[in-house]
Formats: sequence, C-alpha cells, structure tokens
Amino acid sequence: MPQPKLTDDELKDILMNFSAARMKPYLSAANSNHGNAIRICQINTQLCEALYPSLHTLEIALRNTIDNVLSVKHGNDWLCNGKIQLDSYEHETVIAVCS
Repeated sequence: MPQPKLTDDELKDILMNFSAARMKPYLSAANSNHGNAIRICQINTQLCEALYPSLHTLEIALRNTIDNVLSVKHGNDWLCNGKIQLDSYEHETVIAVCS
C-alpha cells in the first residue's frame, strides 16, 4: 500500500519531533530532502527490527556463556563472592546489586 504524500510543512513537523542530531545523518544521506530522510529513517528502523531476534539470541548466549565460564572458575556466586578484581565504581555497583 503506498504511503500518503505529505506536504513539506508536514515533513518538517515530523522531523522537528526528532532531535537534529538524530536526523542529521538521514538528511545528509538524502541531500536535505525531508521526505527521503524520513524514508531512510524508516528503512533503518526496519533493518534494526530484522536484526533484533539474532542480536537478542546472541546476547543471551554470550551472557550465559560468560556466566558459565566464570562460575566454573570462581564459583556460582562469582559476581558477589569477591573473587573477581573490580575497580571501585564496579565494586560499589556490585555491592548494591548483591545486597
């Protein structure tokens, strides 16, 4: 289904609702054409949506693998048992989580 044709003012209003920093690369890629910038942004969002399941699966597998390796080396309570060397900020954060 074709998308409705928006006026330049409507396109500018849509773009105003996004930060200038966010839209700058899209406007640059679209040679400052507002309609094309929005379309490129939509395509980018669709690409991100397509990648999300794989990224989600990778994140779970990586996190679980890290946990398994550290559990074998430092015990099941590796995050809170003090066996891993942390800097002061990390240590304070872990203490807050483990408390």
